[in-house]
Amino acid sequence: CALPIYTLHDGRQHRLSLRTVRGRLIAEKVVTGRSPLRGFFDKVSEVGLQGWAIDESAPNQPVELSLFVNGVHYMDLHTGLPRNDLSAKGLAGQQAGFSWSWPLHLFTPGTVLDIRFRSSGESLSKSPRTVESSTPLRVRSTLGNLDAWQTGHGVFDWFGE
Repeated sequence: CALPIYTLHDGRQHRLSLRTVRGRLIAEKVVTGRSPLRGFFDKVSEVGLQGWAIDESAPNQPVELSLFVNGVHYMDLHTGLPRNDLSAKGLAGQQAGFSWSWPLHLFTPGTVLDIRFRSSGESLSKSPRTVESSTPLRVRSTLGNLDAWQTGHGVFDWFGE
């Protein structure tokens, strides 16, 4: 006779005891239930971010998230966009997606962005991520040299003075 398997979706520790009919303890174990919160920080660029998050205890409901910038709380956001890729895998994807766009250079390259579940403070998978420059190195180098020439501050002297 197979016993049903129950999944604990609360992220807390539970003490499981196996006892005889008369109450004698046979075995005891402490297990941690899997969190019902699942999410993934898909990508970040100089102009935006996107990902998904679900709460398996409240399927197809928006999930509250928090964005931390270099370790400091910056803002709260929530899911609400459909994610057909999740739905195709049997997950509740109708409101799992999130996306946020911002003006170029709001966050400079090297800025660390961490998306966390607001209720638990737990980071999404692949979070934190670092903002990387989408400007090719050659262009950045040329612009840096022009800045040095215009201001007279540079690694080398343009006019041999």
